Amino acid sequence: MKILFVCTGNTCRSPMAEALLKSKLPDVEVKSAGIFAAKNQRASQNAIVALENKGIILNHQSQPVEEKLLNWADVVLTMTTGHK
Repeated sequence: MKILFVCTGNTCRSPMAEALLKSKLPDVEVKSAGIFAAKNQRASQNAIVALENKGIILNHQSQPVEEKLLNWADVVLTMTTGHK
């Protein structure tokens, strides 16, 4: 199964969802992207700290949603209906 999480800037919500799911289901392929994301931005410091508090390391570089990613995914989960 390949899951893609989508949010706005791909620096907070979708990277956190990606990291959380990877920690729970390590055999599932998971990626995240943003509809208005710049390439190669770090995750927000608050997201990094929140996940560290749960013992999850977030090493993330943002990426925009592209057709290639959408075709890669079996399931696309958006953080809001607006992202859908």
